[in-house]
Amino acid sequence: MNRLRNCMDSLRVLARSPESEGRVRVADIRINEYLGPDVTAVRPLLEQLRHAIGVEAEEHPSEDAFWAVVREYVGSWLSRLPED
Repeated sequence: MNRLRNCMDSLRVLARSPESEGRVRVADIRINEYLGPDVTAVRPLLEQLRHAIGVEAEEHPSEDAFWAVVREYVGSWLSRLPED
């Protein structure tokens, strides 16, 4: 759970920095770091992250534009994975 918390902490900082150049790219990098190199663990990690992002987006609707982009990125990852 520490990896998830670290990733979400980074994403929260980015969400609250709308003037930051390249924040979506930095979010992509942080998500990729969270996923790590173990392909077999990716689906459960993405599901946990998708849930955490959903909670964060509900709690902070003013940051919804950022969370929508991040949610789409996670969804694109999930759509590329083979079904279990």
